[in-house]
Amino acid sequence: MGSSCKALFFCTLALGKKWIARKQPGTILNIVASYASANSGSGFVVPSACAKAGVLALTRSLAVEWARHHIRLNAIAPGRSPLKAHGLVCCLLKDLEERARNYHR
Repeated sequence: MGSSCKALFFCTLALGKKWIARKQPGTILNIVASYASANSGSGFVVPSACAKAGVLALTRSLAVEWARHHIRLNAIAPGRSPLKAHGLVCCLLKDLEERARNYHR
């Protein structure tokens, strides 16, 4: 529970601080489970739900704080989806991973 939320917290802050220092706009997309929303609940996923709810709160709070720096934060909660939508999410994740690898080059 702690590692997924902590890792995202520190990575997001590090990236945001760089963008703010450079006056560079950007977008951060976080992926959470649908059961992280305050409007739903699900049994037997308590640790994951807590971590994902933390990610959702982090996303919402930083979106407000960093809007003046032209940094957008969004969260998507794909939930159960048909194979076609799942493929789209996987494609987005691969693209984000590639961008992250190329960021430091």
